[in-house]
Amino acid sequence: MDIMPPFQSMDGPPRRQNIQTAPTEILLLIFSRLDVPDILAIRLTCRTLYQVSFEKLIWMSLMQEQQRYLPLPEDLLVSLNSLDPHLQSYSSQALESILKHALLVSNAWPRPRKSPPWKIQRQGMNIILAGMDMVLDRWLVVVYSEGAVYLYDTQVSNLGEPGKHVVLRASLDLPWGIMSSHAISLDSTNQKLVLAIACSMPPFQARVYEIELKEMMDDSFRLVRIVIMPSPKTVRALDIKERLVVFSNDSNVELWRWDEEQGHVMRTLMITAQPDNLEELWNGIIAVHFMGPYILTFKARSLELHDYETLLDGRSSGEPTRQSLKQRFAMTFRDVSFSNCSHSRNLISQTITYETTIIAYDAIQGLFQYSVQLTFPTEAASSSALPPSLEVTLIGVYPLSTTHAGIFAVPPSNIFQTPPGSQLSTPSPTYTQPQYIGSSSQRHFSASDSSSRGFVSTGSLGLQGKRAIWVERKRSTTAREVHVWSREPPPPVGESASDGYFSGYQHVPVELGARVVYSVSSYDLRDDITHCTFSELSGKIVLGHRSGDVSILDLDTPT
Repeated sequence: MDIMPPFQSMDGPPRRQNIQTAPTEILLLIFSRLDVPDILAIRLTCRTLYQVSFEKLIWMSLMQEQQRYLPLPEDLLVSLNSLDPHLQSYSSQALESILKHALLVSNAWPRPRKSPPWKIQRQGMNIILAGMDMVLDRWLVVVYSEGAVYLYDTQVSNLGEPGKHVVLRASLDLPWGIMSSHAISLDSTNQKLVLAIACSMPPFQARVYEIELKEMMDDSFRLVRIVIMPSPKTVRALDIKERLVVFSNDSNVELWRWDEEQGHVMRTLMITAQPDNLEELWNGIIAVHFMGPYILTFKARSLELHDYETLLDGRSSGEPTRQSLKQRFAMTFRDVSFSNCSHSRNLISQTITYETTIIAYDAIQGLFQYSVQLTFPTEAASSSALPPSLEVTLIGVYPLSTTHAGIFAVPPSNIFQTPPGSQLSTPSPTYTQPQYIGSSSQRHFSASDSSSRGFVSTGSLGLQGKRAIWVERKRSTTAREVHVWSREPPPPVGESASDGYFSGYQHVPVELGARVVYSVSSYDLRDDITHCTFSELSGKIVLGHRSGDVSILDLDTPT
């Protein structure tokens, strides 16, 4: 291909330059503007471009761009963002293989699952599912209220049955009470899984187990702590680094350390959620999430951030050293799902920012996707540094009713510290003009079938916040539909953004573009889907039914 006009040589006839003789820097610049399919196609044209297409700089540039919307292996993201920004431990071929697989899954993710789901054989008489979690996009933890926990490996092949790639690796059977809640977490090496599980029947207690994923045996669940409680509590979260297990009731959060010696009183910290004047509307705690030194308490109509780290470290005599923060909502949420928390440091302003993405469910209004950003000064910052700030941005909505035009989020407000022993109160925030989702200047919702939508029975947001699933029960039908959502790639330079995530700087929420990938109709209520989880990397979807059965939907991808 000629890329330059002919020029007169001093010792011969005019010659034409082509792309093969272009400097390597120019070729790398051209390749950096191409997508993966274009690079794979252009490398077939000639030997020069074939060799250039394997340059590591090209694939690193693509990785930097596509990590914004494609789920990638966790160890790669850690290297890319902190430990090894030049990805020295990855070859060009390895990066290419990772990106090709990510695009393969991305293309297949919104497509209907043609192959029927297959069920995991239930063990024993367990019929009431308490929850399911996918860990490291491989390990499936299934918890039953009757006192059973099963750990499955979902990345096993050659089992002799077409389509079957799951095997039971470890199990735990408890004879006591009814298990009402659980929480799981991984250590920093991704080799140890910690499970905390609570009983809602006397004697009230919670147990903490450790599971070594690398050395799986029949007795892999190792009991490390039993917590005796005076009343039933819900276990919400775990922090393995600090060895904390978090419990809650309607208005309080308790943090317990499990590394104390058995028989000694465990050191606890109680955080009292702030009271609200909501005209007697229920505003109980429905979820808890760690954000750096803060703990995020998500309630039915608000969220709060409280500093707990300084209290645990003994650096404060009873009062946190950082302000608490609060955000009120106009909706009443019944469930919420979090992505992993990321953080960044600004050396100029001497601040640290933590960010997480959440999807919250209002039974009447629909699903709401928010970005939560917490910014506070570093310890090295001066005393005149800005106080901690909280920014909650509505990114997208999946409306379930036609009355979504008036939905908006109340601006956040700070909750300043109060002297010990005084009555806590919530200050009146300064309200700004709300951004109505359905206003004529900001309407990004189509006149879709929201009037015919029903209710969401369960949902889950991926830990990287780039994909989500939910199950919708349609009105006036027996259909249960599995919807999938994925973050859209950014628009080309010069074009406007249609994805709320990338147009977030405009604070314009958009309708979440979901696709139905599986639907089943049945009059049997035992076929209702009450729990779900999935692998962001492989696209494998796991559904839990009211009957206690667990079924798996695999992607229809070329082998």
